[in-house]
Amino acid sequence: MKTMVGLMAGAAMLMTASAANAAVYDFRGTPAVDNLPQYNFNLGGGVTGTVTSGAEQYFLGCFGFCGSWSSVSSAVTQNENGLGVNAWNWDLDFDGTNASSVHREWLRFDFSEAVTLHSIAFDEILDGLIGGGGGGYASDWTINVDGQSNPFAVDSTDNPFYFGDIKATWFEVVADHDLFLDWDSWRVAELDATVPLPAAVWFMLTALGGLAGTRWLKKGAKAAAA
Repeated sequence: MKTMVGLMAGAAMLMTASAANAAVYDFRGTPAVDNLPQYNFNLGGGVTGTVTSGAEQYFLGCFGFCGSWSSVSSAVTQNENGLGVNAWNWDLDFDGTNASSVHREWLRFDFSEAVTLHSIAFDEILDGLIGGGGGGYASDWTINVDGQSNPFAVDSTDNPFYFGDIKATWFEVVADHDLFLDWDSWRVAELDATVPLPAAVWFMLTALGGLAGTRWLKKGAKAAAA
């Protein structure tokens, strides 16, 4: 009986610990950092995450009727509002434009193993035309997810954005500018994700089930002998 109680208590503790891993991770931080090659974080349960940045610029040609995309240097930034992208030192938030051409900027979130994605929240959002003119255009985010052949969401303004509890090993959030109309400017503030149940919990539950089964068989054997 004492063994059974001990196993049940241990399983309860492990399950409680695993439930604590299903929480919101806050990317806000001070002091501000403008040039991080990558940002590392820990979701708990032995699962870690890495955030890297990327950026492309569309160089206009043919009097604005043709051009080509080219990669540009970028880094991850962090401040009290969350994570952003520093590309060519133009803007430390996610930015969808620069003075003479178009930008795409993104952050990629990679996990050491698949997690269940619930939602992502954004902060420091600038709405309006270039310069904040307020012409009815809104900052938005395109989201790519591991295992999806097409963008998971295109130009969404949902904040927080809900993934629908899908499992993935990575996802990206992208700022893509509409030519000369509006820019995207925002930061990634929070991520809500659940890590897999630790193997130790499954081991404990299996052991508990095996012990319960053994005790039931012994009890049945004794009853039959009587």
